[in-house]
Amino acid sequence: MVRRLKFTDPRLHRLGAAFEARGKRTRVVGGAVRNMLAGLPPKDLDLASDALPEEAIEIAETAGFRVAPTGLKHGTVTIVVDGEPFEVTTLRQDVETDGRHAIVEFVPSFRADAARRDFTINAMSASFDGEVYDYFGGVLDLEARRVRFVGRPEARIREDYLRILRFFRFMTGFGNGRADAAAMEAIARLHTGLNETSGGRRLVSGQRIWSELSRILASEGGAREFLRMLDVGILGTLGIDVTKDDIFRAESVRARGGDASMVLGALLADESLVLDFADPERWHLSNRDSSRAIAAARVAADCNSSGHYWRCAVADGMDPDIVVAVLAGTGRDQAAAGVLSGVPPFPLAGRDLIAAGIPKGPEVGARLAELRQAWKDSFFVLTADEMLASVVRVDVSAPGP
Repeated sequence: MVRRLKFTDPRLHRLGAAFEARGKRTRVVGGAVRNMLAGLPPKDLDLASDALPEEAIEIAETAGFRVAPTGLKHGTVTIVVDGEPFEVTTLRQDVETDGRHAIVEFVPSFRADAARRDFTINAMSASFDGEVYDYFGGVLDLEARRVRFVGRPEARIREDYLRILRFFRFMTGFGNGRADAAAMEAIARLHTGLNETSGGRRLVSGQRIWSELSRILASEGGAREFLRMLDVGILGTLGIDVTKDDIFRAESVRARGGDASMVLGALLADESLVLDFADPERWHLSNRDSSRAIAAARVAADCNSSGHYWRCAVADGMDPDIVVAVLAGTGRDQAAAGVLSGVPPFPLAGRDLIAAGIPKGPEVGARLAELRQAWKDSFFVLTADEMLASVVRVDVSAPGP
């Protein structure tokens, strides 16, 4: 059965017509074709062409399009048509790879270009009239929800060790739960390549590792793939020392609405481990991801704290969404319900104490902190008047000179 896609963006067709007028073949490639065949919206319409980079630039400029040479070393130019950017990459094949980066040469063959891609479902292309070109069985794999490497898995992995993590990430979205045996055999032999170094630097950066892992952690099916990675030894290679129970706990947090950073914190349940992975020398988490992961780790680690303890933590600035998700995800529904009941705003400010007779200066802050603690100890029921009365009593009863 012939599969056809429908490209409706007139800007795409204008771009294609400019290349065709010069006798150059151009197609939509990769994830856009995969997603459209799967009934999903394409994130980007990336193109491949037999035009050399300098030819692509000349064709685009002649047609009146704006051009940015965003990746000339690898044959990529960005062509902007009526405000919409399209990446156009010259057909290429790898000449040499180091386990992450490749030296490429340009070729006139769409099949050769497809052969250098990672998985069959990512190796398809489509002409602008919608005809799909599938050299390695990607359509059938997509329909069967199989994730398979193009050609020999070992060869594809040795070209780029990050493909090990990409395999599990694509399993969460396009897999049927049964991992390809040939892929798993190659991964079991080669996963230590994720720690390979060159010139004193890791081939696969920590940022790219976190980029893949975060998408797995946030996905339905991510726990299944983490269990698979645990069994084959990948988590150990990455320095993630966790158990199956840890993975189940983290999955519960995801199911309760936790994002990837919260799930990571619940998985590790150790603030120091989160800080270690957040370090720029490791995964280099963003400040937001790091703070959310740390908060989740604190909640997950302190299983014996009461609901009131966590209401106090929220009163002190901890994100209530994180507290509730982790508490509920780890089976502490009663504590989560207590947090959900809300924390009233602290009813005093420094100006109130000054008005009550406390002189401006450090004493205001110290007294305010004492009252805030008393308010929390009272389960947040002390009123402003009750607390101010205690301040006045102390001041009035103080002995004179």
